[in-house]
Amino acid sequence: MKNPFFLFFIFLILGACVSNKKHKSLMADYRKLQTEMDDSQRAITKKELENYNLERKLVECGYKSNYGDTKIEDLKTQLDVTQKTNIMLKEMIEQSLGSFKTHVVYLQKALDEINEKDQQINVLSSALQKKDSVNVILVKRVKNSITDKRFKKSLEKIGITF
Repeated sequence: MKNPFFLFFIFLILGACVSNKKHKSLMADYRKLQTEMDDSQRAITKKELENYNLERKLVECGYKSNYGDTKIEDLKTQLDVTQKTNIMLKEMIEQSLGSFKTHVVYLQKALDEINEKDQQINVLSSALQKKDSVNVILVKRVKNSITDKRFKKSLEKIGITF
């Protein structure tokens, strides 16, 4: 035993050696673990791709959400303007109706006055018709009572000659 290092080295080499059966078993475990690691790597890659796609969709939804929020705000603004316009139009219609009611009252009074005047005209017209019929009757009586000679003399006195 000349060198203690040499002995230590031999123990180390002999202690590091394993049996063939154990080596095959360890190699099978190693391959199995390597396969599991490859499967895990593929699963991780697949999940990372899914994660990337979901993040992209989330960003798109964020843009759509922002667009939708902007659109909603625009529609709310339009609704407010429309409601204010409707209120103003309603007030104008109410004012117009008040004015219209006033005009209706004046027109009704004017129509009543016109109807009253129409009745007066009808009364006067019927009186004129009665007067005309009385005049026609009087003319017929006078004509029958006056002869043609007398009538011609009367006309000559007035200045009418035949």
